[in-house]
Amino acid sequence: MEEELTAVQAAKLTGRSTRTIRRWIKEGKLAARPLARNRYAINYDDLIAITGPLPEPAPLTPEEKIEALEKRVTALERQFTGFTHQHMLLLENYVKLKTHPENGK
Repeated sequence: MEEELTAVQAAKLTGRSTRTIRRWIKEGKLAARPLARNRYAINYDDLIAITGPLPEPAPLTPEEKIEALEKRVTALERQFTGFTHQHMLLLENYVKLKTHPENGK
């Protein structure tokens, strides 16, 4: 498997804390590619090499699937609203610059 995980995802998957995952990285026990400050990309196979095989998660009930989807929809709606707001601000600034070019100098 060539999947990459964040430290948070690796912690959730293994049942360990993010602090433990980051400590393993710092100690060189777990290979990881730095992404940004305190953020890493961890290869799934490298994680499994340290922890051993992970148990398969229990299948979700239909109710749990619906709840998970509803949470995801809510998160996407919030994200979309944020993008719409940013777009409107950019559009307002663009119109101001176009109608009053001396303001952009």
